[in-house]
Amino acid sequence: MALNKKISKQIARMPKYKIQDEAFQNQAIAKSRAFGRDRNIQMQEQNIEQEAAGAAAEAKDITGSTSGLLSTIAAINANKGQTLRGLAQDEAQIQASNVGDLYAQNEAMINEQDKAFNQNEMAPWDAKLRMLQQKKQNRANLANTIIGSVANVAGAFVGIK
Repeated sequence: MALNKKISKQIARMPKYKIQDEAFQNQAIAKSRAFGRDRNIQMQEQNIEQEAAGAAAEAKDITGSTSGLLSTIAAINANKGQTLRGLAQDEAQIQASNVGDLYAQNEAMINEQDKAFNQNEMAPWDAKLRMLQQKKQNRANLANTIIGSVANVAGAFVGIK
């Protein structure tokens, strides 16, 4: 088998780089976390709403005066609002962290795609280019050898006269 065919077969058998499914899954998780609401925050908000409603109902049962009841409900709502604001701040920090995680995951995915490109496209192209350059160099060397030999033979004939 000719050298060119062996080289071409070897290049064709070069292993292909496959990006693992987990890399895509990690990116999808990071996207959903970065742009979705935090489930724990949502559950805490629901608990706060339920506790505030329960506290207001309990205040109605305990307090006989209207002004006392209104004062208690106002305090419950103020506390609820303050707690919800705190949760909103927590959620903003969580979301900022999640967006940072998404950036990191996107960088990892870019690196994986670069590896795949280099292994699957760039390396075979580079190997073929080096093969062609080597062929060109071999042909040039052969031509120089032939020219040198012809010159030596011609010089020998000139020297014979």
